[in-house]
Amino acid sequence: MDVVINMSRKATDFRKRFWDSVNMVTPDGCWIWSGHLDRDGYGTFWKDKKNRRASHIAWELNGGKVDDGYCLRSKCGNRACVNPSHLSLELISIPIEDRFWDKVDIKGADECWEWTAWKNNRGYGQIGLGRKLVLAHRVSWELKNGPIPKGMEVLHKCDNPACVNPNHLFTGSQKDNMDDMAEKGRRPMGKDVWNAKLTKEDVVKIRESNKKQAELAAIYDVTQSHISDIISHRRWSWVN
Repeated sequence: MDVVINMSRKATDFRKRFWDSVNMVTPDGCWIWSGHLDRDGYGTFWKDKKNRRASHIAWELNGGKVDDGYCLRSKCGNRACVNPSHLSLELISIPIEDRFWDKVDIKGADECWEWTAWKNNRGYGQIGLGRKLVLAHRVSWELKNGPIPKGMEVLHKCDNPACVNPNHLFTGSQKDNMDDMAEKGRRPMGKDVWNAKLTKEDVVKIRESNKKQAELAAIYDVTQSHISDIISHRRWSWVN
């Protein structure tokens, strides 16, 4: 009897620790994992002597089971969400062609084919392959043309990030990509880059400062190599 009570208490403590790391009060009904996130943005939780996906644990605590040959997919598109009602089981063995084109609004040959599923913060469609998310337009190009040549990017003729029409895609180098963005007036610069921490004024102060690079890095919350690139004009080269 003591063993049963201890096991029950252990299970209760585990559930409490898990759900204490979940924020269930969100406008969209997502239950956001507030604990550790892996580099892909998925919640992780220590269980059975290893880090496991928090969404998988939530599914199991709700009475679900992930059998071999199946994986969990997020219906809401939020990787940090662990609401079981926002998750669904999907056969891993479904051919990528079938999974992919079911998520595309296919129109005329010369029109944009919009990706209807999860998009990243830049508007590009994404789809799960194995345990990672990949850009949908790259998958589209590969489905029609085969593997992307090494060192090449898949670019849009239509300048529509959500478009996966193979006829609107072409390959080019990273320089081609940046030149194409600049020609279309889309090339982000300085503080307009989505994750930029510095302003033009910060850059001027850094270059005029007599402080050590490590000290400047701490002041501006960037890496020392970032400071070095600014001083040598490898970054923010347009700022005198």
